[in-house]
Amino acid sequence: MLIYPFKTIWLKTQHRRETIANLITDQTYLSDATYRKSDAQTKFFYGTVSDAEFVLEAIKGKRMAGHVEGDIVGVGDDTYVKLSLGGLRHKRIYVLLIALLLGSSVFWFRAFFGFERIDAIIFNLFSTVWILLLLYAFYFLWQFQRNIQPSIDFFRGLLQADLVEENVVPAIFKR
Repeated sequence: MLIYPFKTIWLKTQHRRETIANLITDQTYLSDATYRKSDAQTKFFYGTVSDAEFVLEAIKGKRMAGHVEGDIVGVGDDTYVKLSLGGLRHKRIYVLLIALLLGSSVFWFRAFFGFERIDAIIFNLFSTVWILLLLYAFYFLWQFQRNIQPSIDFFRGLLQADLVEENVVPAIFKR
């Protein structure tokens, strides 16, 4: 979707859970208690990784989705990775942004079309806030849409995985 900065995809790989966790760990500055100094290799994420799931934040300057959560499910060499790509970590932040934008839009339109009489200073202030929120929302969504495909390609290459539809994943692995 163009205006929704969240996307979920499924990848199928022949790697085992431990191998997947190690591959992702090699690309991540770990933030958990088992932090270890990394080598000189370029890192793309900051976060936590286990053999069941991972939560990653993209490092600024890298062309990746801002937030990536993953669940590693499967048995043996038939493993699926559910990737949840997001421009924000929580959907409630996005809902708050939309609510602020809609609320200020209602106020702005009522004042602009003369339904309410307000001072010019307050009207200009809310006009500025509304325009800034609108510009931020469009920029944020544009950035997310631009970074989806590089993120998918990165994980497909890293895990040597195929992109699969959700209906291909066995029901027992879906949560």
